Amino acid sequence: MKIPLNKLKRQLEENLSPLYVISGEQSVLIREATELIQAKAKNEGFSEKKIIACSSKTDWAEIEAENNSLSLFAEKKIIEIRVSKKKLTKDESKILIDVSNQLNMENIFIIVLPKLDKSALATQWLKSLDHVGIFIQIWPILQHDMPKWIKGRLSLKEIEASNDAIQLLSENAEGNLLAAEQEIEKLSLLNLKNEIGVSEMMSLISN
Repeated sequence: MKIPLNKLKRQLEENLSPLYVISGEQSVLIREATELIQAKAKNEGFSEKKIIACSSKTDWAEIEAENNSLSLFAEKKIIEIRVSKKKLTKDESKILIDVSNQLNMENIFIIVLPKLDKSALATQWLKSLDHVGIFIQIWPILQHDMPKWIKGRLSLKEIEASNDAIQLLSENAEGNLLAAEQEIEKLSLLNLKNEIGVSEMMSLISN
C-alpha cells in the first residue's frame, strides 16, 4: 500500500506492518521515515536491529538467512535492507519476493531503495512488496514547502519561532534539508525558552 511520508506517523499509530519499503533520494527524509518506524517497532518489543547494505552476493545471501531463521526463542528484530541500485538480478528479485511471501511479526523489514523510475515501479518484486507492505515514496521538498517542513522540525524539538524567522532559516538553507536540519539541531542545543524572532534567528544562524 502506497502512502506519503506525512501519513506514516498516523499509519504507525494504527498498525505496525511487518514490511516497509522506502524509496527516494532525500537522505534526511529517508532517515526520518526509518526512525519513525524503528521507534514504533522498539515500543512493540523489537529489541534487535540489523542493517544489511546490499553490495555483494554475500549480502543478499544474508537476507535469505535472516528471512529463514525463525526461532521460538529469538529476539524480535528490525532488519534494515539498503539497496543502492534500481535494477536487480533474477536471484536478487526472488529473494525480495520470498521476503514478501514469508512475512511474520517476529521480524520487521525496512527496505530502503533509491528513487525508482517507471520501469522499476513495474517490476514483479516491487509489486510483491507493495502488495503486502507499506510503500513510501520520498519526494523532494520544494523551496516553497521548506518553511512548513522547518516549522514541523522545530516543533519536534519544542522550539518556537516566528514565521519571518522560519522564512529566514528556509532561505538560508537554499533548499538543502541537511543544512536546515543542522541549524535546527544547533538551535535545540541552546535550550531557548522564548519564541525566536527574525533578528535573533539571523544572529543565531550566522554563528
